[in-house]
Amino acid sequence: MNKSYGWVVLLLALGLTDCGTGASEGTCAPGAACVCSGTGSCDRTCSGRGCSFQCNGTGSCNLSCPQGGCTVAASGSGSASLDCAGGGCTITCAGAGSCSISNCTSGCMCVRSGTGSCSP
Repeated sequence: MNKSYGWVVLLLALGLTDCGTGASEGTCAPGAACVCSGTGSCDRTCSGRGCSFQCNGTGSCNLSCPQGGCTVAASGSGSASLDCAGGGCTITCAGAGSCSISNCTSGCMCVRSGTGSCSP
């Protein structure tokens, strides 16, 4: 067996292994810590009303708050997007990434204090 063939197999196996930088998803409960950090994308859904999300990495945060009343503290360099169908959500955009709120029925706001953009 050729020695270079063994290296190819090893490198291929390492390339298929998640090194902690991949995408993650999960559900958060109101009152519990819900943090997205790292380099991969992060998808989180609030299971009730009023979750507090933190977005602190270089990866994107895709957050969903169907019952409303959620807050997001975005201090990373990745983007943070919040789907707030229940209304009354707030994103504090203190990082370098862009922040956005979509599907808000009423009472939502994006507060920019960093170098990133905020909409609406």
